[in-house]
This record gives sequence, C-alpha cells and structure tokens, in this order.
Amino acid sequence: MKNLKTIGIVLPALNEQNSLENVVHELIGFAQSSDWEFKLVIVNDGSVDDTRNIADELAKNSLVEVIHNKTSQNIGNCYSQGAKLLDTKFITWLPTDGEIDPSVIKLLLENVSEDQISIPYPRWGRKNRNILRRLLSVLYQFFVNKLFNLEVKYFNGNAIVPKELFDNHKFTSSGFTINAEIILYALKIKKMKYAEVPFTLRKRLGDKEKALKVKNIINVLKSIFQLYKRYHA
Repeated sequence: MKNLKTIGIVLPALNEQNSLENVVHELIGFAQSSDWEFKLVIVNDGSVDDTRNIADELAKNSLVEVIHNKTSQNIGNCYSQGAKLLDTKFITWLPTDGEIDPSVIKLLLENVSEDQISIPYPRWGRKNRNILRRLLSVLYQFFVNKLFNLEVKYFNGNAIVPKELFDNHKFTSSGFTINAEIILYALKIKKMKYAEVPFTLRKRLGDKEKALKVKNIINVLKSIFQLYKRYHA
C-alpha cells in the first residue's frame, strides 16, 4: 500500500533558465521541513536555453528526476510524461516560471484526501498578469463552468489529485486544458469532493508568457469541444 503522505510534482520547463533553479530549491526546502515525502520530476520540454544543464544539475538531488524532450510536447503531454515516473499517492504539477509560489503546495496538501481533490485559485497578485490574460482567464472559467454545470473558481491551477486518476484513465489534453480535464474527470466521472484554496500570483521570473500564443488559444478552444463530448453529463 502506498504511503498516504507522498506527493509527486511534475515541473514542465520550456526555456526557464531564469527561474527553474529557484522554484526547485523552494520545493526542496519545503520538502525537508514537511512530514510529506516529495518526489519531483522536471520535464525539460525542448528548451533551447540553459534549462537542460540546470535541470541535470538539480537532478543530483535524490528528490529530483529529469526528462528531456528533444522538441516541445506541450504542458499536457509533459504532465502525463512525468506522471508515468511517479508512484506517489498524490500528484500535481507546478509551473517553473515562478508565477505560483511553491508554498501553495503546503496549503493544498492540508485539504486533499483519497476522496477529495484540492484546487487552488488566485485571489491576489492578478495585476502581475496583463489585462488580456486576465480577461481570457475570466471568460475561460465562466464558459467551462457553464458547459459542465459547475461552480469551480479556477480550472488553470495546479490541483492536487490522487495519482490513481492517472493510473486508471488516459487524459487526452496535450496543452493547458489538462488542468481542466483532470478536474472534470475527478468531479464528473469519479464524483469526488473538492476544496478550493486561495493563492497569490507572483511576478513571473521565467520566459515570455506562453498561454497567449495564438496557437495555444486555438488549441484550448478545440480541447474544450473535445472535453464537452467526453465529460458532459
């Protein structure tokens, strides 16, 4: 039987040489003071800067493993890749641009259980995102809730869920909608409870904003349509 207090964290990194080391060191520091057992998987997603070398150096720590993708596979695929290496009771991911304070993991862990997922939502620090990003985020949360008859505050965050969700189900989202798909599967199919935890957005330390790229926005729209067909009930 798995230790109930084990958490695996997947860390997708695409050109995050300015922030990856700081994020990982924060997580390691928290792990060392926690009664939870941590495992970290960095997924270098085809970076062309120094991310690869930084990741390899960080992997000298026994808590850290690394996957190197020759070309970018996008965040959803990175999450699924990392999940395959983990045998922890619970799993989540964390962006490596520094925007989400790793300390939110502590708050999320206080609200997770075998039948309840823990979902973060931004309460402060939204001005660290430009107005277009904030507008798109509001519209996204609104439409996903309407489509699936839910009242979840935020679908884009690093929810903590039981790892068995990945063991028993194949998630199809390759991009940013992986977060929404995991939440939808847990709530609509597995009928799990959920707790929502506020967090503060920090100023990005990493590479340029990726969510606003036109191809990513188009992929999100296509993915929502696919999710509707798969999880609407």
